[in-house]
Amino acid sequence: MKFYSKFDKYSALFWFGMISFLLLIMYLMLTDDTNTNVSQVISFGIVLPIILLFTWVLFSTYYEITADKDVFKYRSGPIRGKISIKDIKKVKLNTRVWSGLKLGLSFKKGMTLYYNQYDEIYITPKQSDDLCRMLKEINSEIKVIS
Repeated sequence: MKFYSKFDKYSALFWFGMISFLLLIMYLMLTDDTNTNVSQVISFGIVLPIILLFTWVLFSTYYEITADKDVFKYRSGPIRGKISIKDIKKVKLNTRVWSGLKLGLSFKKGMTLYYNQYDEIYITPKQSDDLCRMLKEINSEIKVIS
């Protein structure tokens, strides 16, 4: 089952604001009469890939419990991975993290999955309660912290 990332009005404002700002920079560089070669190289070599990366992250961020219910998969643009559900030790709900692997589009509180010995991942699924319940059904040893 797939769970898509939350996307609230503040995160929409941020992401689309960033993309719009970069598009404006690219437009200004391409319409500038001076240093056209340098402007084109910067526009197409630096700014456009950043815009494409942001767009890729926006439209491809999701989390998934596989059909055989033993693996939790995550994907956000070029970042993707798998976690064995048996390795998940605890789930902390309604959290924010300021460092580490953060695969969420929303600025609201999300959930942190702790797995293996010292690994953790921060996610912001739309249906965090459903995801937490499914993980707990598959691995009853997961501690849920609110």
